[in-house]
Amino acid sequence: MARNRQKYAKALLYKVWIGIIAAMLALPQASSASALSRNWTAYGKSGAVSGSLLGAFDTPSGVAVDSAGNLYVADAGNHRIQKRDATTGMWSVLNTYAGGPGNALGEFNGPRAVAIDSSGNVYVADTENNRIQMLDVAAGTSGTWVAIGDSTQFKKPKGIAVGEAGNVYVADTDNNRVRKLDKITQMWTDYTDFRFPRGVAVDGSGNVYVADSANYRIQKLDVTPGASGNWETLTQGGGKNPGQVSSPSSLAIDRDGNLYVADTRNHRVQKRDAATGVWSDWKKSDGLSGNGLGEFTDPFGIAVDGHGDLYVADTGNHRIQKLDANTGSWNEWGQTGIVEGHGLGEFSAPVAVAIDSRDNLYVSDYGNNRVQKLDATSGLWSEWGGGDGQAGSALGEFENPSGIAVGGDDSVYVADRDNHRIQVRDANGWSELGQRGSQPGQFEFPSDVAVDREGNLYVADINNFRIQKRAVDTGLWEVLGNGRGTAVGQFEYASSVAVDSVGNVYVADTDNGRIQKLVASTGQWEEIGSGTGSGLGQFYEPYDVTVDREDNIYIADLANNRIQMLDSSTGAWREWGKSGNQAGNVPGEFSSPTGVAIDGNGDIFVADFGNHRIQKWEFAKPDAPAGVVASSGNGEADVSFIAPEYDGGAPINGYTVTAYPGGLTASGPSSPIKVTGLTNGTKYTFTVVAVNTKGESIASSASNAVTPMTVPDAPTNIQATAGNGEATVSFAVPASNGGGAIAGYTVTAYPGGATASGPGSPIKVTGLTNGTVYTFRVVAVNDVGTGESSAESNAVTPQARSAGGGGGGGSPSPETITIDVQDGAGDKNGTVSRATIRRTTDAGGRKKDELTLTAEQAAQAIEQLKKAGSHTARIVVPDAKDEVAELLAKLPKAAAAALADGKVDLELVTNGVRILIPYNSLQGSSEDVYFRLVPVKAEAGRKAIEQQAAAEQIVSDKLIKTSLVVKGRPMEIETNLSSRPVTLTLPLEQKTTAEQAANLYIFIQHSDETKELIQGELVPYDASGKQGLRFTIKHFSTFTVLEGQPAKQAAMSKAYMKGFKDGTFRPDRQLTRAEMAMILYNLSGTNGQEQSASYSDVSAKHWAVAAIGFATSDGLMKGAADGKFYPERPITRAEMAVITLRLRAATTTETAAFAFSDTVGHWAEASISKAQAAGYMNGYKDGAFRPEQPLTRAEAVAILNRVLERNPLTAGEGKWSDVPTGYWAFEAIQAATVDHQAR
Repeated sequence: MARNRQKYAKALLYKVWIGIIAAMLALPQASSASALSRNWTAYGKSGAVSGSLLGAFDTPSGVAVDSAGNLYVADAGNHRIQKRDATTGMWSVLNTYAGGPGNALGEFNGPRAVAIDSSGNVYVADTENNRIQMLDVAAGTSGTWVAIGDSTQFKKPKGIAVGEAGNVYVADTDNNRVRKLDKITQMWTDYTDFRFPRGVAVDGSGNVYVADSANYRIQKLDVTPGASGNWETLTQGGGKNPGQVSSPSSLAIDRDGNLYVADTRNHRVQKRDAATGVWSDWKKSDGLSGNGLGEFTDPFGIAVDGHGDLYVADTGNHRIQKLDANTGSWNEWGQTGIVEGHGLGEFSAPVAVAIDSRDNLYVSDYGNNRVQKLDATSGLWSEWGGGDGQAGSALGEFENPSGIAVGGDDSVYVADRDNHRIQVRDANGWSELGQRGSQPGQFEFPSDVAVDREGNLYVADINNFRIQKRAVDTGLWEVLGNGRGTAVGQFEYASSVAVDSVGNVYVADTDNGRIQKLVASTGQWEEIGSGTGSGLGQFYEPYDVTVDREDNIYIADLANNRIQMLDSSTGAWREWGKSGNQAGNVPGEFSSPTGVAIDGNGDIFVADFGNHRIQKWEFAKPDAPAGVVASSGNGEADVSFIAPEYDGGAPINGYTVTAYPGGLTASGPSSPIKVTGLTNGTKYTFTVVAVNTKGESIASSASNAVTPMTVPDAPTNIQATAGNGEATVSFAVPASNGGGAIAGYTVTAYPGGATASGPGSPIKVTGLTNGTVYTFRVVAVNDVGTGESSAESNAVTPQARSAGGGGGGGSPSPETITIDVQDGAGDKNGTVSRATIRRTTDAGGRKKDELTLTAEQAAQAIEQLKKAGSHTARIVVPDAKDEVAELLAKLPKAAAAALADGKVDLELVTNGVRILIPYNSLQGSSEDVYFRLVPVKAEAGRKAIEQQAAAEQIVSDKLIKTSLVVKGRPMEIETNLSSRPVTLTLPLEQKTTAEQAANLYIFIQHSDETKELIQGELVPYDASGKQGLRFTIKHFSTFTVLEGQPAKQAAMSKAYMKGFKDGTFRPDRQLTRAEMAMILYNLSGTNGQEQSASYSDVSAKHWAVAAIGFATSDGLMKGAADGKFYPERPITRAEMAVITLRLRAATTTETAAFAFSDTVGHWAEASISKAQAAGYMNGYKDGAFRPEQPLTRAEAVAILNRVLERNPLTAGEGKWSDVPTGYWAFEAIQAATVDHQAR
């Protein structure tokens, strides 16, 4: 922490840079990259940053090039060697294990140099393992790693070279020597008189060159005949002039004998001309470190290939640069991110941000000694300051500007730190307040500034350990706080100040690791949060505090590398940053954040100090809901759906369901939603959109088609004719069939109730009594049920006589059982609360349990579990005699909310099932939660399910019918916790091996009559050694464990689409016609066969020429009338509709039940209608299809998967860095881009 009179931000800047230097020298293990956040964007200069993906680097320190032009990189911070294939441009890793540092063969710890011999063998200076490793390519196709020397022979070797004779030279750095291994004798020779030599090179004549780093010189040993054999110094001492060096780290020699030097601390590359001895260099124009092309920051490695192209390990910039010998131009490899910059819209350690009433953004660009402004209307940046990053003390100039604020009149206030003043820019220009000192109105390195709603000014006077307030009406200054210290109201470097709507003052008390609040109503100080730490509401060097318009409090939690927010309405904390509070550089991660501001839309801006950027969190529209399922009723339908995993960063406040055709809508807060006003007999599908404060999501995929129906009307014109003990009844069909075909009619005779049925009029009723007078009524029946009865027929009298009968009862006897609520963690299972079971027994001896966990009992359990550091409450239902026929487990709404808020999972354990309900599945429950469990104990029931399973297509597709056996008891589970994940474990009767478990499946019969067949994970069921099958489910039904032999091996679904070399898929990028052709080519199975395309805009060297030739010759795509294919033009929705039908060779004449509003007369109208009828493509909720709208890559995948009947791929980790698991098309993209077993 900062001490004495150090300027805190300067200390922080030092801390960030010393961390970077330490990373180069100590080479710590690289941390894993966090997932990208879709809500974050960044402002700053684009450049290479550290990364761990293929082709990305963390402190790359050595480079080498083989005779084929393949490039090798000693990627020190990632503890690996990367290779770039010169033919394909693809990167690969040569390690046997690339997950971090290691010391086995083929593993590395901070490798600093790499070299290649004439046979292609790879040599690595495995620095932190104190050894040299060689990849012997002669040992096989992949090569074998062997060690040269051991940890007793080398100490931190940092350079290696191999001469044309095969001799190996090692810069044995910390032993202050260079070692030579003779290829023939295998004897070592040592060269000494060096100080920390880092680099070694050998020219074509065998002369040896050494980067004698700590002696600031390059030395050469001339071994040509007649030479003296002495070492010669080629440089002119330490310095920045040509031929002078500062800590040189690596050397290379081209085929002409020219010498290249990685002049590390001079941030340049030097070249010594072999013919003239003249030195030249490449560097930033001002001679300092830089990150532009041809500029360097601490370059450690250098190599030159046979063409004279130069390669530089630009270590501090985490990239490899290449100088093309023919063109003289530089290019780079590395992970793209934001780097330090000095132009407009670029930053050097930005420390604070502020927003005015027009949403213009202001940035204190600390390292550039300026303030930048982003105009919200034009998107253009402007600046205030002395220019060229120079500090100044005139009005409008700054020296390390820190905090910034905007008043109610949009005047801008800047804490001009090292000028010990506050500068104000209003309509009249710049003015200043204060000077250096400790009196009221004087400052000692003011760190921050704030303005309240009345216009009073507050200053964080950091080195005076106080807050000062200037009254707007009198201009007098008041000191807030009680000086330096750790008591409440005292400060240890108060870095920031903020004021809320009622005048409460908030202070980031940085070195005390806390946020303090001065309560306006009482004048008393208090602390906010839970003190120092990394949990929610805890802080480690909080540097900035800000209050938004709703009085929510935001903290730049600097050393925790995160932003925290305290919700003023709920008291809940939220955080943004990388998991584990580590520094990170991908969107949504931070490195020492120092400032935060909120605009009028609630969007968040962060001064990401260590990453030299401003990040913006912008609330977005949610993703589309999924899993839309409709069930019909009388003129209505219930539509259920799964809420989107991505809510856009703002809570979803409702959903809208749209019916097609017709466009009727209905809205509600959650699933399900009822749509009324539908026409019985019309087939409908439904889409759903989610709504948050930013607007509506895109529409979901269409639901299943349903037809609303009701019972038929009554038949009319009933006429009866008597016979001998019978009557014939005729009638007219109902005026309405209720929307569904009438399945039949039933005639009932009065008196007596004799009935007869038939498909239509007339129907004969037999068994009547002769001599009795009868009338008759008729009802019609459809799939919904029986309609209203008709009016009575005429009376008739048959000739003879006949008759009919009924019965039942019982009463339950209640029993109350108190049971333990246990700690579900580990084996101790201590009691944390109690719950009650009410057990009843009916007259037939059937026992039913009703279990209730009250809110009070849940609260007690949560309290005890927190003390124990546990997160699971377990309830074991006693049933030693296995006599309970039904269990109803009830969780009142308040108890469910308590478990959700306490982040406590609930587990129910019975003889027949274990149910684990995660706390987040209980969040937002709007009613009491219940689970009804009914084990199927009767053998007849088990057999019935076994027979039902054998008859199901989903089962017979996977298993041999005759091999099916029900294992254990089926379990019926009913709950109102719909669409929320719950983990079930079904017990197994016998000990089961993993091999046997491969033939066990869970057959699921859902209440909507759909079926599933899945496999679970074999796990222990209880402490007795019993095993079970565990799986996660969202819909509840009847669950049965089946044993069966696989019917056949599932087919392989091959990937038909690829991502990009940088590990991204770019799902929202438009799909081009060339890419579409390549997809069709991949699907055809002809990939690799020669094809040609005769289009004027598709050359023979075009990357997709073969694919375009195939797609057009096969009739799947066509060119334009002008003889062009337009390969880079995006595919439109209309073109995709046509392609889907061609791909499926569709001959159907079925069209959609309605026409889209914008496709009538369109060239693809018929194809669009057929594609919609086939379920391949849908329109939008406004009734439009938007035929000319380009398709994104993600939308194309979703459509093609439907055409190919390719199911979503849920297994495995995400393949693409920009497609997180919450992305709407994640599973579809996985299925399209990963080879997998078809389901």
